[in-house]
Amino acid sequence: MRANHLDELVVLGTLTAPAASFLDACVVAGLNILVAGGTQAGKTTMLNCLTAAVPARERVITCEEVFELLDARLHVTRAAHLDP
Repeated sequence: MRANHLDELVVLGTLTAPAASFLDACVVAGLNILVAGGTQAGKTTMLNCLTAAVPARERVITCEEVFELLDARLHVTRAAHLDP
C-alpha cells in the first residue's frame, strides 16, 4: 500500500495521529527533518508524505539520485546528481 499524505500513514497504522500532527507542524514551521533507514524501510514514502505537508507558497528542492519523490506542485526543482 502507498501513502501520499501523513494522515494516510495514520490510517495504515504507520504513525500515530499525534506523531503525524507533530511532523506536519515541523514541516509547516520549516524545520529540518532527517529521514533515514534501511532498504525498503519506507523512506521515500515518508518523504512523499512530508512534502505533501509543505505549504503551497513554498518551493521544494530535492536532491535525489532516483526521482521517486512525487509532488504535484508547479514549483518543484530537482537537483541533478553531481559526482565530486
